[in-house]
This record gives sequence, structure tokens and C-alpha cells, in this order.
Amino acid sequence: MSTKKVAQKEYYDSYKDFDEIELGVGGNGKENEYRKRFLSRRAEKMAKIAGLEPDSTILEVGCGTGIYSTYWVKSSRKFYGLDISRGMLRRAATKIDSDKTLFVEADAEHLPFQDSSFNAVLSVNTIEHLDNLPLALKEMRRVCCDGGRIVLSVLNGNFSAKYRRKLMQVLNGFIAKIFAERSLPKHAKAHSADFTHCDLMMDDLVRLFAEVGVRVEHKIFMGFVPHQIIPASVARYFIILEGLEKVLEKIPWIR
Repeated sequence: MSTKKVAQKEYYDSYKDFDEIELGVGGNGKENEYRKRFLSRRAEKMAKIAGLEPDSTILEVGCGTGIYSTYWVKSSRKFYGLDISRGMLRRAATKIDSDKTLFVEADAEHLPFQDSSFNAVLSVNTIEHLDNLPLALKEMRRVCCDGGRIVLSVLNGNFSAKYRRKLMQVLNGFIAKIFAERSLPKHAKAHSADFTHCDLMMDDLVRLFAEVGVRVEHKIFMGFVPHQIIPASVARYFIILEGLEKVLEKIPWIR
């Protein structure tokens, strides 16, 4: 295992407050309703694209603590959640108690499954952290059966991490002044500089998929309002925020 992979594994093994940050849990211990609904909407869109059905056999690559697994396991005959972090998998296992679910500690670049094992391979915010993305995509293609679907969600590389962080800082300060509260948790962790992070653009992904023999059928953009800068006092108006998201998703130059 490479030095970067070891660093990433150790980082996520010790990331105890991952769920709190992903779900936007505030100081009052309540989840950010807008964030919760957004995660659900993303999971539903990916499930629809993947064509998940009750008899599907599903692999989630980089399942983490099972935030999305809890949605997709309902649409499966057998569900496998794979992650390099044993600490993350232990927390995922506490959320899903089902004899049709199996969590596997393994490397996304060397999937421990036979060819054509799955009807669908799903992954959220994982591939940008892989050392050898072409190999990982090739592995996903290998384990996905003919006619199956590979559905990935990844940060939009057209807006680099550098500028994303700067924008977040500006927006968070602006929101703090207006609402006299900061929504970024004090315990939020910055991504470690010791492991891989790539800014991937849509054209890059289409090309990489083509190289491993996968045809891209759907391209969807979603997620424009950073939940970290939305205070609890605003998050309860999630219907308005969702409406704004859906409008932004249709504007090409914003995407």
C-alpha cells in the first residue's frame, strides 16, 4: 500500500465526527434539514440512473460510514459496501443490520470480487482521492455485469479546491455577520495534504470511461448551495433552497 493510501486510511480511521460534518449537525445536536434532504435527493437520482431494483446486487465503492448505503440497501437483493478505512466500516455496520449487507475492507483499485458480480456500482466523492483512477474505473467495469450501470458522484473540477475553499471562507464570514451565527462546526477537519486529491472535470471523466470501455449515458450537475454556510435558522426553509438548487442546475454557465 502506498504512503498516500496509508495516510488516507489513518486519516479516515480517526475521523470520528465525519457524520456530524456531512449531515451538518449543529451545536444543538440536530441535523441540517436542507443537507439531509439534499443527500436523499442525490441518492435517489443515482439510484434512478443506476436502475436499481429489489433484486439488484449493488457495490458501493468508498461507502464510508454508510450515509448513502442506508438508502441503496433498500433497493438491493445483496449490498456490498467497500472502503479502505476499517474505522468507517465499523460505523457503517452499526447503521445497517441486515443479512443481505456485507461491508468489505479493501482498495478500490483492486476490487476483491469476481468479474460481472454486480448489477450496479455506485460511488460518492471517492474517485478524486484515488492514486490510480484509470485502474479503479477498469476494476469497476470488470465487476459490473454487461448491461449494468456505474454511477459516480464527484466534486466539479471546473471549480478547483483552492477557489472553493476561498469562496467558502468568504460566504461563511458573510453569513456569520448577517445571522450572528457560524454554521461551520468547530470540529471540522481540513483534508490532509498527505493524500491524493484530484480536481476532475466532466470531459476528463468521459475520456477515462471511454478508455476502459464504458459509454457515458447521463451527466447531471447538482449541489450549488454549500450546506456548511447555511445557518440552522435558514436551513428550515429547505423548500426554497431546493427550488434555488433546481434552478441553478439548469443554467449551463453556472454548472
